[in-house]
Amino acid sequence: MKKSKIPIVLTIAGSDSGSGAGIQADLKTFSSLGVYGTTAITVVTSQNTKRVRDVSALDLSMISSQIDCLVEDFDLRAIKTGMLFTPDIVKIVSDKAKEYKWEKLIVDPVMVASSGDTLLQSEAIDEYKNSLIPISFAVTPNIPELATLLNEKIITINDIKNGCVKIRKLGVKNIIVKGGHDNNNKDSIDILYSDDTFYEYSLPRLKSKNNHGTGCTFAAAFTANIALGENIKQSFINSKDYVWNAMSNDLLIGNGNGPVDHFYKLRK
Repeated sequence: MKKSKIPIVLTIAGSDSGSGAGIQADLKTFSSLGVYGTTAITVVTSQNTKRVRDVSALDLSMISSQIDCLVEDFDLRAIKTGMLFTPDIVKIVSDKAKEYKWEKLIVDPVMVASSGDTLLQSEAIDEYKNSLIPISFAVTPNIPELATLLNEKIITINDIKNGCVKIRKLGVKNIIVKGGHDNNNKDSIDILYSDDTFYEYSLPRLKSKNNHGTGCTFAAAFTANIALGENIKQSFINSKDYVWNAMSNDLLIGNGNGPVDHFYKLRK
């Protein structure tokens, strides 16, 4: 297979018509960080900064075809999943991951939009736990997503760490919990659990409504860093730094939860 000049990555996720999250956020993140992004779209959403109006899942055959077509031609250095929406989509992605023996599969278990709208059918949670998370290289839930996966309340830092240990038992090697939803601390604390060791990385909490797509952006940044050859810990740190800086730049777009500025470096 022809070797590309820059790493090629794949995002398997939903389309956000407002371009703040999903496939669009992933592609902007990939481009900003110097990797080439390819896409397999799972669902199309009608949404803006205020709400998700509609969701339409693509046929499983089309999702499968997109993945097969990309694998046929590209040397994919890392693969990220985003909004998968249904248990059948989660299953087909896990089947493809096994078929193609993906070693660098980063699973972002997208469940709820910044607006509060649901982005995952409840029946898909078990499919994540049974088929996709166990074969992933890393999983990147936020605190509410971790609580949903475990069906437990997650309140304190110790709760997060105990949750990481439980998720590790599913088979995934690396767990990152994004701490943006924890309002108990003045800082935003993200936690990485890898090789039975915890790493905490904190930055000052930003008082901003421009948080649409932060979870997608973090996972995409982590995927890009892994594809670029960074180690787990440095990829974790770089990704949080990127999201924090992107969120610090107010684009003043929309009337709800606005998008982060993925290309903030170009505007400085």
